[in-house]
Amino acid sequence: MKVFLVLLLFSTSLSASIPNELPSQTNINSILFREMKSYMFQVLQKSQIFKLSEKCQLIKFNNLSVPHSRRELKFCLETQIMEGKISQTLRVQSSNQFAGSFKLVRTGKNLSPLSLERFLSFNLPENKHGQKLEFYFDHFSFAITNDLRTLPFKFDSFLQIKGFHINIYEDIQNDVRYRSYLLTCDDCHGIPVLKVQVDQQNISYYTGMDVGEVTPAHFNQMLANFIVIPFSQLGIQIRDNLIEELNWPRI
Repeated sequence: MKVFLVLLLFSTSLSASIPNELPSQTNINSILFREMKSYMFQVLQKSQIFKLSEKCQLIKFNNLSVPHSRRELKFCLETQIMEGKISQTLRVQSSNQFAGSFKLVRTGKNLSPLSLERFLSFNLPENKHGQKLEFYFDHFSFAITNDLRTLPFKFDSFLQIKGFHINIYEDIQNDVRYRSYLLTCDDCHGIPVLKVQVDQQNISYYTGMDVGEVTPAHFNQMLANFIVIPFSQLGIQIRDNLIEELNWPRI
């Protein structure tokens, strides 16, 4: 909710940069994984944690307020380190049954692998300029690609459920920096591109629904309704899928 309020309340300022409050390739993970981070925090709070090896942990979950909630989850993190690339796969078992796997691939310089504890908490690293981040969940078609190695910067997210596809694209042309947002899905019948651009000291906002420039308030409302809220729903659907389909704990 705080993210939505910030998006709706910020105003145009005389700055030669796109406002930091807007969703971007460097802060979008905090929106997507907010629900999963909250969920895992609550799961771990109600669990006993046992270290099985350097790469595996067992958590014994029991929520006394929820009948039949007892679960044993085993998490194992496999890491491959190559020159300029780190690939990590988190495999999960629930009560000795396969319960999904997540894969994180990062490309660039000055990288270090995530610890099992950090991966388990869905505390993904901020993607920095010169790096590429890819994240996959294998139980249904979900993937994000965040590439900041060269202009244009690209962020692409795809979720098979309801055909969500969210794209953020940023570039500089003729000394004008712009960032565009696009959501398409099976139920929304396509949403026009939302675009913010900076030309010298001027910040301008556009939507594909209107011809020409729109006000910051109108742009922010469109952005919150058609990008931020649906993007948050992607994270909620991941959490609900783990609980309903893969036997993760119900909190």
